[in-house]
Amino acid sequence: IGASHYVNFSGAAFYCEGNFITPLGVAKVNIPLARQIIRDNPTLFVSNGDVHSPEHSIEVQIPFLQYLYKDDLQIIPILLGTQKPVTIRKIADALQPYFNGSNLFIFSTDFSHYPNYTDACKVDAITADAILTNSSEAFLKAIESNDSKGIPNLATSICGWTGVLTML
Repeated sequence: IGASHYVNFSGAAFYCEGNFITPLGVAKVNIPLARQIIRDNPTLFVSNGDVHSPEHSIEVQIPFLQYLYKDDLQIIPILLGTQKPVTIRKIADALQPYFNGSNLFIFSTDFSHYPNYTDACKVDAITADAILTNSSEAFLKAIESNDSKGIPNLATSICGWTGVLTML
């Protein structure tokens, strides 16, 4: 699961148009399961390869998974287009049945963007500590607090905050 950096849209977009190809080979997309999840939640999820095309947040994770899982790997790439916590909550609820011992969820994100090193370390520690509380409220409050501090060049505390919020 990654955040869309290029296109805002309601809900989440699954990639169901084929497999991912990386320098390590083909990463199989579990198209039947992805389409089933979309059918079960048509107001939240769509199949849209166009929003995946320019995106990097998911594709950078796949070679690591290919290295670990070899041919046993099947993925379902999901991009979050929403910035609304209420919609993110609905997405999390829809995906909750799949949070089990049979599936591995990876939520792709960077932490702070563009502050100086000292400020980045401080902001990143605050954000990481908030994630470790396992509280969506504490996480959102930490992001808001970081944003209100007037830290020079801080564009974001965490670019994939929607994915992390989905996880929490």
